[in-house]
Amino acid sequence: MKVIRVCKAQPAGGKVVPSIVIEIHLELPDSEATPKFSADAYNLESALHESLPGGTYDRLLGAMLQRRASSLIRSFEQVSHETA
Repeated sequence: MKVIRVCKAQPAGGKVVPSIVIEIHLELPDSEATPKFSADAYNLESALHESLPGGTYDRLLGAMLQRRASSLIRSFEQVSHETA
């Protein structure tokens, strides 16, 4: 099992920053894939947003967008040509 340890955000304004554990090991049920993608993405993003330092969260977003940029560009080009 791969284990990744990262720093959590510093508390600000009396707010407690929770420590979190993310487990990725369940098999995706074929019949529920689309709703499960949405629920998992929302839960994962919420946990990371409330626990990561802002700089880490921002760089994570940048890295994820960079990894997916080519597919986003193709999608944008298709929409642009369809609406033109």
